[in-house]
Amino acid sequence: MKKNFIYLVFIALSITLVSCEKTTTDPVIPSGGEITEDITTDMTFATGTTYTFDGTIRIRNAKLTFEAGSIIKFTDGSSLEFAYWDGEWATLEVNGTEELPVLFTSANTNPSSGDWAGLHFYKGSNECIIHYAIIEYAGSKDTFGSVYIEESDIAFTHSIIREAANVGIRMKKEGYFNTFDSNYFTNIDSYPISVYINNVHTITGVNTYETALGIWIENDEDFTLQGEYYWTDQNIPFYQEGTIRFGAEGNGSIIHIAPGTEILFMEDGRWDIAYWADHYATIIAEGTTEKPILFSTASPSPAAGDWKSLSFYKGANNCSFQHCTVEFGGSVEFIGMIHLEEANVTFLNCEFYYSKSNAINLREDAYFTDFGNNIFLGNLLYPISIYPNFVHTIVGENTITTDLGILIMNDDDLNIAGTYTWTKQSTPYIIDGHLRVGAEGNGVKLIIEPGTVVQFMESAQFDIAYWAEHTASFVAKGTLDAPIIFTSVSPAPTKGDWAGFNYFEGSNNCEMDYCEITYAGGHEKPWGAITLQNAGTPLTLSNSNIAHINAHGISVDEDESSVDYSNNVTFDDLNGVAYHVR
Repeated sequence: MKKNFIYLVFIALSITLVSCEKTTTDPVIPSGGEITEDITTDMTFATGTTYTFDGTIRIRNAKLTFEAGSIIKFTDGSSLEFAYWDGEWATLEVNGTEELPVLFTSANTNPSSGDWAGLHFYKGSNECIIHYAIIEYAGSKDTFGSVYIEESDIAFTHSIIREAANVGIRMKKEGYFNTFDSNYFTNIDSYPISVYINNVHTITGVNTYETALGIWIENDEDFTLQGEYYWTDQNIPFYQEGTIRFGAEGNGSIIHIAPGTEILFMEDGRWDIAYWADHYATIIAEGTTEKPILFSTASPSPAAGDWKSLSFYKGANNCSFQHCTVEFGGSVEFIGMIHLEEANVTFLNCEFYYSKSNAINLREDAYFTDFGNNIFLGNLLYPISIYPNFVHTIVGENTITTDLGILIMNDDDLNIAGTYTWTKQSTPYIIDGHLRVGAEGNGVKLIIEPGTVVQFMESAQFDIAYWAEHTASFVAKGTLDAPIIFTSVSPAPTKGDWAGFNYFEGSNNCEMDYCEITYAGGHEKPWGAITLQNAGTPLTLSNSNIAHINAHGISVDEDESSVDYSNNVTFDDLNGVAYHVR
């Protein structure tokens, strides 16, 4: 009786769930003996007993029950393996309490991390529960952890893993938690948890991590589960290794990322959302002002291009990023830090920093579902690269601090019928190649907001209704205080850097008011900064200046086109005449 009283006092005082370090001192208690062989019948480890496991002990078609306050010691390199062999089953039930946790520890007099291997769970493990346990000084095997879970699931609650020589808990090949909450990790030499992408959502609850590293998402795997899943904020980062592809057939996958979550990418880390044909996925990463979501580098010395990208493909539906920071990615130049291809995504109140390539790269039919109040800073190439058909999806007030503007790319057309507005942004739009505006049927109406700056690369030009049977209306109406500027992208501009505006037969109801057109006239033929070809009288030009032109100011074809430029239109520094009739 006296011995039992001493034992209970010892447990209450020296084994607590808030202790950061543990030095095990055995009380004088009855010994439960030593186990050296596999266990094939049910066993219960009672309160007030100490057992020693020596070697690799496999639990085969049996259940182990550990009562509150039992102490289990392991000799060097020893482990408990549950259902190791195919076709076998095993169950573990650890029933500790807050006052009397179950202790799994080293048998050494002077224990240290990595003395023993750990608790290993395989495919036949079922209904395994670890409740109020302390697991310490384990992790002797490099590819395992103090707890190893493979093709099985366990409940892990109110427990401590400490003094671990390797990963605290390692989940491989569909290993996951069916319950996880109120656990404590401290003095872990590696990651507290490693997990495959399909089972990140099983890391739940409020847990405490006093570790140098976060949760490791490993092994270049795909997220392939159909349904809706939630990633919780664990107050430590998730570390992303390799390329993770999200998507499933049918109704696809929906992943919610909680406010405050941090995802840090290792070198060449990348997310591909709906990469495979007929796969669908939705990522909802909606932080708050107080708890933004972070996508960044795992490097302790961060630099632009440390990781690859977040890439969205055709099956990426209703993806939304709000109050997120994305930084230090973009290692692949033609992809960008964020890449959209035949996809549409919302970005609101987000920050994009230090991409080695374009911060956001939109290709083919990609566009923004909603966009606004975003910040771009320190990106080494363009903040946004986008095709002409979807420039109008760049809306809202955004802060773009960069040497380069928004790239309208790839010598492409704006050819979807409708009315579109290019909003004034804090950086110029930059046109690469020939931009042709027009569509069949009702055609295209393109409006440029006052104060907008549009820059042109070498030989670039703006064609209105270029193709036969296309119609287009181009309306650029600035104000005295906010003129619209069309000019060269060159930091040291010269006459003829870019070609100019060309109006063709399908042009109609076009207006240019309070505009400045400079450094154009780069056509091989002697056209003008504004050229009309069989266009009739589509353009009203007023309150504008045409200057530093390597050709005529305005050029029209005789009897086919004309422009009234009598309303306060001025010309300066032309290599031709103000108004040329061909």
